[in-house]
Amino acid sequence: MAWPNRAANLTEDVWPTADDLAEWIKDLGGAATGDVVADAFRSADQIIRARLDPELFTSAAAAAGIETDEDAVEYDEAALHGWCPAYVRQAILIRGAAIYSRRNSANGTISFGEFAARVARMDPDVDDLIAPVRIPGIG
Repeated sequence: MAWPNRAANLTEDVWPTADDLAEWIKDLGGAATGDVVADAFRSADQIIRARLDPELFTSAAAAAGIETDEDAVEYDEAALHGWCPAYVRQAILIRGAAIYSRRNSANGTISFGEFAARVARMDPDVDDLIAPVRIPGIG
């Protein structure tokens, strides 16, 4: 059952692509190159997809106005599989950008002149973003 007056915006709520990640990296002031961006995107996409709970994701799709009942007249498999809530889309882009930039810190350390910082395993913002549709117990 969809929320009243709330329908998915299929022009915005779509699964991101490697091109979206490249554009996002450029917007952050980085220089994005083809194969490296595509590899980072694929990795981020697989990491995030593995952490999503299919039932919670389907429930979120239904709440956004996507028909999830395969027997319904208005069921559109392409729309369901192409839909991506903004918070999951953002998580994939954040994780992809982190993986992309990690090529400059193979040992897990990023330096800024005299300072250095250790790279975290997973950005806590990514965990927060996918929390509504994450597999319970996976942090």
